[in-house]
Amino acid sequence: MKLLALIPILIICGWMPRPPAVDESLGYLTVATFNIAWLGDGHGDKILRSGDDIYNIATVIRDCGAEIIALQEIENERALRRIMSFLPNWNFIFEDNGGKQNLAFIFRDYIEVTGAELIKNRLAGIGRTRPPFMAHVRAGNFDFYIVTLHFKATSRYDDTKEKVKRSFKIRKAQSNMLNTWARTILDSSKERDLVILGDFNDNPDNKRGLLKALKENAQLEFVTKDLRSCRNKNWRGVDHVLLSKSAGMRMLKNSQRSYDFQYTFSKAESRRISDHCPVIVTFSLKAEDND
Repeated sequence: MKLLALIPILIICGWMPRPPAVDESLGYLTVATFNIAWLGDGHGDKILRSGDDIYNIATVIRDCGAEIIALQEIENERALRRIMSFLPNWNFIFEDNGGKQNLAFIFRDYIEVTGAELIKNRLAGIGRTRPPFMAHVRAGNFDFYIVTLHFKATSRYDDTKEKVKRSFKIRKAQSNMLNTWARTILDSSKERDLVILGDFNDNPDNKRGLLKALKENAQLEFVTKDLRSCRNKNWRGVDHVLLSKSAGMRMLKNSQRSYDFQYTFSKAESRRISDHCPVIVTFSLKAEDND
């Protein structure tokens, strides 16, 4: 199938035997998004992490129950391999966009993930941004496109009104671009199932409406928009799962959740894991394939 607005990249995979079929007796597939916050390779890292910290991150990944996880803020392949060394029977696909905050997918070795590509970024004139990263997944009779993304943040470094406005402009443009891509796929291909995950650095219900294009797309739904941040329950969540209507029909009711590992680790340990928590949804593998 020919996809529009895509460019190929080099795919780097961890020990990739041909995956066996999913055990359909299980009947379910759980996916998650997790921003690991400047996961480095141990050399000049922005957040210093010991071997125990890396093990704790791998423990969170294992214990959250997801079988496919979209990752953000991975410095390089070496950084990702530090975690993978504690995750036997998992594979990965890593994308290097030339910066220090890259995207990846990790997944259990019985899941088939192929055709990884960048979604071409057409945001000329607004500065360098991280293009989303997509792949095709097959688990049992459920096949779908999965996307991991990391939209522009408004952070403490945006210390002037002009910088804040610029961050808003970029995030809105990223939302518009992704919305156009999703419409293209759903309107011009046979694939009806899209699972879009990542750090949107915003909530679709925020009054400034920077994710308006995606929120108002009748073909898509933010199924996690009501989740709260694990850092502060008064904050709306910014890590989300966005589903096409077809994929949403497979989602188990009320399965959207955040895995708050802060109850398992000390405050100091939790800070070195991440300032985000995995956000998760579960799908049924029992429904008939509709595309």
